[in-house]
Amino acid sequence: MLRSWVGYYAWKQLWPSGSSGRWFAPFAIFGVALGVAVLLVVLAIMDGFQGEIRRRLLRFHGEVAVISDGGAFSPENGVLDRLASLEGVEAAVPFYETFLLLEKESRYAFPLARGSDGGESGGNGEVIFLGRSIAEQLAARPGDEVLALSPRQVVANLSGDGERHLPLQLASGGPTAGRREGPDGSRVFLPLELLAEMSGEPGKIHGFELRLRRGVDAENFARRLNGGILPPSLRAVTWMESNRELLSALALERAAMFFSMAFIVVIAAFSMACSLSSHVAGKVREIGLLMALGCGRGAIAASFLLQSALVGFFGILVGLGLGAFLLSVRDGILRGVLWFFGRGERIFEYYDFIHLPAAIGGGVPVKICAFAMATTLLAGLLPACRVLRLDPSAALRHGY
Repeated sequence: MLRSWVGYYAWKQLWPSGSSGRWFAPFAIFGVALGVAVLLVVLAIMDGFQGEIRRRLLRFHGEVAVISDGGAFSPENGVLDRLASLEGVEAAVPFYETFLLLEKESRYAFPLARGSDGGESGGNGEVIFLGRSIAEQLAARPGDEVLALSPRQVVANLSGDGERHLPLQLASGGPTAGRREGPDGSRVFLPLELLAEMSGEPGKIHGFELRLRRGVDAENFARRLNGGILPPSLRAVTWMESNRELLSALALERAAMFFSMAFIVVIAAFSMACSLSSHVAGKVREIGLLMALGCGRGAIAASFLLQSALVGFFGILVGLGLGAFLLSVRDGILRGVLWFFGRGERIFEYYDFIHLPAAIGGGVPVKICAFAMATTLLAGLLPACRVLRLDPSAALRHGY
């Protein structure tokens, strides 16, 4: 009986029949809904960016790399075959990395070069595939000639001792070879044997890239390799370890965006708490009469907490729907905003995105809902505590 009375009183105060206070519930619910929708959209877009970057990182690179701390090494007999035969490995590819000095018509670049098996050769010599930013820096188009020197060759030419090395003429590959955008945009790619020979280490490699089958956890697999499968001279690192700085920056940006946008929910809850407190101040005589009739302070205070819970519940439902709608039309909204400021094409060209990525993890909506509900319940404590401090006789006599 008491529970039904508390619920009825909370509902009547939330949706009063008169004109006084009739807009309190809609505005309070909309405030919470707006905060929930913004949090959902922001976190979904941040997770979408992380997923897109992960996809680009793994598009041409393996989930696990086997490297040596001592630099380049000669692969032992059967090492590549043993790695390729491990359960969960889809492919194992050796690679070599070093920097190259590139020149094209008095334009210079000093990118990180990666050599791997499967490099292609062109009709005018070996082919080098330029990342997008390097191609723009050199103003190189597919088929253009690019001159290349390794750091060892540059040092030998500067010292003047021994044989002088002429730049190697390489043909710039076309964009169909891939690996031109995203994280690889500032790198160049060419055959492993060629890069190792330019560096004075023919037949040597820097490690192996392992592409894992779907469903295989990279961290557990690397831990198993380091647990005894690999010789002491080699160790396995995951793609997360290799890109720790980038992933840490993305995680920090995600946390900062949540921290910033969460204040919308806090402000909405604070406004609701102020409105409920004002409501308590206007209903002091009524509350005093209810107490005189036998209603306990706890029951009346619980009705105000229930009002907060109802606002939070309906606000969360509306916010989830609003957030889902905004995510469904996010590309149109973004293009409209960019068109208004006249920078649309440049933004998409710079970030290499044709649409705004979004991904909603299973735990994100639950965390947002829990945060919004906890905030609205905390906001309801202020009017509830004020009710608990009321003196029934003073409230009836003086209205305070």
